[in-house]
Amino acid sequence: MFICIYCRVNSNGRKIARSDTHNSQAKRCNDWLAKYGLKSSKRFCDDGEFIAPCYLPAFRSLIEKLRHSKEYPKIILIDHIGRLGKTEECRRNAIELLTDQHAILIDIHRPSQEGLFYMDILKEKEEIK
Repeated sequence: MFICIYCRVNSNGRKIARSDTHNSQAKRCNDWLAKYGLKSSKRFCDDGEFIAPCYLPAFRSLIEKLRHSKEYPKIILIDHIGRLGKTEECRRNAIELLTDQHAILIDIHRPSQEGLFYMDILKEKEEIK
């Protein structure tokens, strides 16, 4: 099983609000995972403008890691869909890149039914162990 967290801030040289730092985003995602008895295996963090994530180094590394990973399911957590870009087009492109690698994207603030379904299955598997 491959579970990782993607964090992104846009500091633009400014101080970041404590609630938006990489660590704060990761903590929210880890707390959400803990409800299912799971932990993330890696964290990818970018600091970049609101451009398509495919141009940001950590997102590119994430895609490469997914491409070469033989682990399934591949679950990517974000704490807000806006981490994937400011515009709908940026977010759509990022989601397409992730799904091309058979990854399941879960926005912890608005998890899809599919995402929750996978989490429930994974929780059951962990309880059986």
